[in-house]
Amino acid sequence: MNFCPAHEVFGNNKSIDFSAHNAEVEALWKAYNDRRPPRVPMIIGANCRIIVLNKELNPEGVTFRDVFTDPAIMLEVALRFAYYMRFFLPSDRPMGMPEHWTATAITMNTFEAEWFGAELEFIDGDTPDCRPFLSDDNKNMLFDRGVPNPFVRNAAFTRDCCEYFQDLIDKGFMYENLPLAKVYPPSFVGTDGPFTVACAIRGAAELCCDLYEDPGYVHALLSYITESTIERIKAWRRLFGLSETTPDDAFFIPDDSIALLSPEMYCEFVMPYHKKLVNALGNSALPTKTHLCGDATRHFKTMRDELNTFSFDTGFPIDHGAMVQILGPNVEILGGPPIYLLLNGTPDEVKLETERILFAVMKHTKRFILREGNNLPPCTPAANIAAMYETAKRMQYLYYD
Repeated sequence: MNFCPAHEVFGNNKSIDFSAHNAEVEALWKAYNDRRPPRVPMIIGANCRIIVLNKELNPEGVTFRDVFTDPAIMLEVALRFAYYMRFFLPSDRPMGMPEHWTATAITMNTFEAEWFGAELEFIDGDTPDCRPFLSDDNKNMLFDRGVPNPFVRNAAFTRDCCEYFQDLIDKGFMYENLPLAKVYPPSFVGTDGPFTVACAIRGAAELCCDLYEDPGYVHALLSYITESTIERIKAWRRLFGLSETTPDDAFFIPDDSIALLSPEMYCEFVMPYHKKLVNALGNSALPTKTHLCGDATRHFKTMRDELNTFSFDTGFPIDHGAMVQILGPNVEILGGPPIYLLLNGTPDEVKLETERILFAVMKHTKRFILREGNNLPPCTPAANIAAMYETAKRMQYLYYD
């Protein structure tokens, strides 16, 4: 497949002084880390679906089936996405041309379900997904198989992609006149969380029924997933020359599907496996970080106290003002306007919602990071992102202390 150069697809963005922007961003994050930011920083969370599912940014008509079966197409999509982020999605991240490009294999949120045995399905007009495969008739089948090889199924293809990228680096591959210089580890060095994976391979409704009808099975499944995840992460870390644990950094433990659980059920069924992951792969003496879509706020205080979680990346619906008061000024929270507003609203509506959220949090904390809630949809109007960013830059802490 022949690809148009990124600069021809996107055009030139002359509305931003990238040098001035990057200097401001560097100073802002230094101040944020020193607990004295002049304003709330803003980031954008997005992935390559904003390229693949937008016809204007994907004139070649690349599909996710192409991305997940051809390493060359995967790399083109990954680099086009990186180029678009650096030139057309303003936020408090470095923008403009980098010193070099980096790459990692694209896996999306299906990677663990596939690795455990689910079949990937390509859905027209949407991201890939997997159907649950553990029915009532075969729900114990994985236990007999033992821990999967860390490099089987989709993991084998992901490793092949990483090796392909590294081979291109060794051959001097260039993109937009800059070299590709580094391959970062893919998602296989992390996890989406044991309960989320269990929902993906068993089915959310079925697993919730199991909580009442067969709680022993739920523990067996979560234990199996957790032990398998630990072995896989260690193996992939070794593959990239990394330490098997993260002794000097915060361990990241998301688990979106705990939004389905009561606080009591989270403590009984999931928290022990979160602790096992932290103890096996991180440092229990250091803070942890989490990402939780949906309204899982009823678990935040427990996670702060039991898992030492001091950074919560949120989705929606979230009462950000209430959360910063409950968790205290030393806990970092990321959140912002819901994605449906960014996609369908007007710049004025985005501005008002951003102002509302920032006013609610700035009175109580300097550990808030503004972002979309959660993961930027394809075809989001640029004017809405600009409205959100300009609002963040205008609202200084000086007026809210």
